[in-house]
Amino acid sequence: MESNTQNTVWDLEPHTAAKHKILERYLQAWMPILSKWHSGLNYIDGFAGPGIYSKGEEGSPLVALRTAVEHEAQLAGVRFLFVECRADRAATLKKVLREHFPSLPKDFECEVICGEFADVMNKILDDLETKGKTLAPTFVFIDPFGMKGFPMNLVARILKCPKCEALVTFMEGFITRFTDELRAPIYDDLFGTSEWRKVNEMESPEERKNFLLGLYQNQLKKIPCFVRSFEMKDTRGRTIYYLVYATKHEKGMEVMKEAMWGIDPTGAYKFSDRTNPGQTFILDFTNEVWWTKAAAQDIYNRFRGKTASTEAVKTFVVLETPWLFRKKPLVELEKQGKIKRVSRRMKKFTYPDGCEIAFA
Repeated sequence: MESNTQNTVWDLEPHTAAKHKILERYLQAWMPILSKWHSGLNYIDGFAGPGIYSKGEEGSPLVALRTAVEHEAQLAGVRFLFVECRADRAATLKKVLREHFPSLPKDFECEVICGEFADVMNKILDDLETKGKTLAPTFVFIDPFGMKGFPMNLVARILKCPKCEALVTFMEGFITRFTDELRAPIYDDLFGTSEWRKVNEMESPEERKNFLLGLYQNQLKKIPCFVRSFEMKDTRGRTIYYLVYATKHEKGMEVMKEAMWGIDPTGAYKFSDRTNPGQTFILDFTNEVWWTKAAAQDIYNRFRGKTASTEAVKTFVVLETPWLFRKKPLVELEKQGKIKRVSRRMKKFTYPDGCEIAFA
């Protein structure tokens, strides 16, 4: 097929299928968790596309709606907003949604808007501010073809709402290839700063890549947010793009990491954690011996000579390391003699909630 920037629909790439699987796994957990405490949720797809691929595969709007319908009994209501700037794709999406979901649960709402994501979102936020309100718990999927249309000031407005999260496809390759003055205003908006121009002083492709990713992450952290970045590579090891996740809540980060680690890295794509530029952790949770020892070392480096609760260790692992929180790294440390004692437990090599762990 021709370039996907030309066609109404296009072929589904393996890395896109993986991205949609991550989205599905995350929403399967996120929606029921938030519905326990809130009567309504928002799912916003900022660059929704036509909703379907050339061979009938689901696009992200169908993935999100299907996931919610499958968990209807656990949800107190969800509003879906799909934004698509091209009229042909927006029309196709409306048709596809009618065909696949002729009726929705009574507490579900679904709307397709043909327009620019930034214009639509700023209007929504302006209207809410006028009324003295804010967004309900919201997950925003920002998945554009390039680097235009989701300026940092808009992303910051969204993420400053108390219970809003975002997953952004960050295609740094556009910037490393095209840094002419004509595109400078786009990149100024993207990063919310002109510091990206320093990339022109760098010769190494890896240095340029790390710098741009690090700058984008740091701008999000100023909001403030917790940020985790995952690098998508093809079978030749070439970076396709990064998925940058931003949240203000530890539970959201835990759920997203579980979703990322659950994707099989042995096929036509693989993920690595690239939150810390210059360091790469291939997400292969099946290699138990390797990740357990690596996670144990990170925990020991942080808590050496200190006493910390199980909850404090978990928070560190979830928010500051590439790893999932599991008890096996603690078992490894205790076997190595790096844990001196554990309070409030009935059995060795257990670390119940509320216990205090004294590290050697």
